[in-house]
Amino acid sequence: MRRGFFRKYEDPSKSPDLRSFGQEEGQARLRLFYQRVSRWLLEISGNHYRFSESKSFQQADEAAYRYRNRISFLALRYALNPGAGHGLRLGIQRVWQDAEATGSRDFGYHRREWLPFATYTFTRGDHALVLGYMGSVYAWDFHDRGGADSYRADDMTEKVKVGYTYHFSERGSLHVSVSHVFSFFGFGGGNVQFTLGL
Repeated sequence: MRRGFFRKYEDPSKSPDLRSFGQEEGQARLRLFYQRVSRWLLEISGNHYRFSESKSFQQADEAAYRYRNRISFLALRYALNPGAGHGLRLGIQRVWQDAEATGSRDFGYHRREWLPFATYTFTRGDHALVLGYMGSVYAWDFHDRGGADSYRADDMTEKVKVGYTYHFSERGSLHVSVSHVFSFFGFGGGNVQFTLGL
């Protein structure tokens, strides 16, 4: 899907600020599933998104700019139900991102990242226990061509999560979880959710 617009304002009396303004946005998605037996499912999915914007001004040529951003995801997921009450999900995702701006703000940003994850779920009656893991192996490169804010980061971080859910009725549940990111010291964070449908 693609959509956008471009407007040009020739008469400064009708548009004293903007001389031109344009945006363009597009997105494409693909999902493929393969299932040979009922206990497991394989999924491959991809997503590509792009966005661009440009502006120019009647009285300030130095403020004009053009910005473009493209980001793509490719994921492989595997779900396995080895027995009653047990569920296992494994997967990995690859991310590509390239952004660039020219004009009043002049920079380039490039991101490459691997995101592996694993989740185990144990369910018995109205109770569910979830153990989760997610990692990130990333390379970020920001080049500020108009200043001194350039940086580059190549590193890895990991996160674990433990969650518990209690379904006390058909429409109501309570979920409690705690998580920790290993690259930070101390307690990572917690979450409490109460849901009641009407």
